[in-house]
Order: sequence, then C-alpha cells, then structure tokens
Amino acid sequence: MKKNHSFSASLLILAIFFISPDSSAQYTKWEKDTEFNGIKFKKIHFRDDGNESLFASGILKQETMIEGYPCHGEVDLSKNGKLQFFILSKTHNVAGNEFKKNTQVIIHKNKGYTIHCIYKPMVQGYHVKKTPYRNPLFMGSSNFSLYPSGKLERFQPVDNVEIQSIWCRPSPARGAVTLYESGKLKKCTSAKEQIIQGQKVEKNFSLKFDEDGTLTYWKKEKIFD
Repeated sequence: MKKNHSFSASLLILAIFFISPDSSAQYTKWEKDTEFNGIKFKKIHFRDDGNESLFASGILKQETMIEGYPCHGEVDLSKNGKLQFFILSKTHNVAGNEFKKNTQVIIHKNKGYTIHCIYKPMVQGYHVKKTPYRNPLFMGSSNFSLYPSGKLERFQPVDNVEIQSIWCRPSPARGAVTLYESGKLKKCTSAKEQIIQGQKVEKNFSLKFDEDGTLTYWKKEKIFD
C-alpha cells in the first residue's frame, strides 16, 4: 500500500511540474536581435525579481567565443555578466578535460562544474553514462561533475567499475560514485558481495571511505518504503 502512495505522490509531483506556469514569467520580455556585453544574441531576456544568481538568459545569434569557450545556442550569464551555462559549439577543453560538441556545461562559482554529455565520455580513466538532456522528461540531473580544479568529483559509471580494489556499480537511486579531489574513493554502491578491509559487504550496500581510504560506513540503505 505504501508503494502505491509513493507512486501516486510521484505522479502528482510530475503533474505539478508540467502544469506550473512557465519559468519565463520570472524574466522580462524577450529582446530580439540585440547585443549585450559585446555578445550578439538572436534573443535575450533578464530577470526582474532581484535574484542575482542568474541575470540574463539568451540564444546566441552565431557561434561565439565567450571566456575562451566556443559556444552556440543558449547561454546564461550572472549578474556581473559572467558565464554560468553554455553549450559547446565544437570539441573543446573544459577545466583540463576534453568534451565533444553539444556538451552542456554549468559553472558553479567556486564549486566546480556540472556536465551534461549526450554521449558516454571517458573522463580521467572512467567511462561515464551519457545524460539524456534532449529527452522531454529530463529533469536536470547530471551523470557527473568536476571540482573547480577539473578533477572528477562524482559520476555514474556505464558499467560496474573497480576503484582501488573496490567494485562499484551505477546506481541513480543510491547516488553516484564520489571521489575525493585526490582521486581516492569517497562513496559508492557495492557492485557485488565482497570483502573490504575484513568486512563482508553485500551487493547494493552504500559504502563510504575517509580520505585515508578506510571504510567508515557500509549498509544497505532503504530506498523505497
């Protein structure tokens, strides 16, 4: 019975999402064929609700280099005109990592990068799941992110992967594989029954490690009622 309630609640949330007023209501009217911050836009609009986290959102008139990135399509700018979101117009380097055309990049001030790839990229030796952002039901989640340094922070692997002798599996429900900036394993979901530092863990156990690599948490967490 509880499962039915949970399912109904999920449907209700989706229904609210789709019938909610368009988010563009938070913006001014579109300005067409204009220039802002030296950038030519097919159209652009601005927030008028005092929110400084996002100042302008627009569609570029042509492929444009912005802050060293080749961009096309949509871009978002902060209150001070800094790039916050863009789409690569061709293969290019982002924080030391090469990504293909149409990769979406979200820049978080002092907090790194969220990456949306419509292909399965190889990032620092790990094969990462693609992000289906073109799917109409895409809700904005990403399969990986980078530290400000460009080091891999979290990701959903394509298949089970061995990291420092620990077998981890992709698990959207239990969370991504997370690494320390040093590259050491921080969190993952166990891919199988295995012995870790003398401790028997089962498949789907949530695992956590400290920066020295010591296992500090192992438990099969309850995901659904």
